[in-house]
Amino acid sequence: MFMLFLVIFLGYGKLLWYLQLKIFWDTFRDDCYINEIPTSIFPNKLIEKNEGEIVFNEHSKIVSPVTNFPDVAVITATRGLNDEHRIRHENECEKILEQRHQIKVMPIAMIDWEYKKKNGKFYVYGKERRVYFPKYPGNYLRYCTLL
Repeated sequence: MFMLFLVIFLGYGKLLWYLQLKIFWDTFRDDCYINEIPTSIFPNKLIEKNEGEIVFNEHSKIVSPVTNFPDVAVITATRGLNDEHRIRHENECEKILEQRHQIKVMPIAMIDWEYKKKNGKFYVYGKERRVYFPKYPGNYLRYCTLL
């Protein structure tokens, strides 16, 4: 936060007018997840906690939507996020000073399993090869890491 006080004195120290201005610096973040697996099966909170590989990174005063990415869903999402961010934060009280546009990819492998006449799916995701096992046949294991 930055505070600016403007005081104007007239003649012999009499206050003519007084202006107090408060300036807040803030960072706004908008995320979009493009996942072929429904979020009811593979939650987005698992994606948020892991590092992905950065495949596109742009940093400037105003960034434009990505137009040359191989996936059309990514192009549509960047256009929507860019428009939404500009509409929400460019008004008479706020000004966008700088923007960063970043696209990360994270591998997610879906594996079918069968054990003691039970079957289901589990997921190996991220560079760390973490495992998400929503319907584990035992009682205790749900999250682990493959070595």
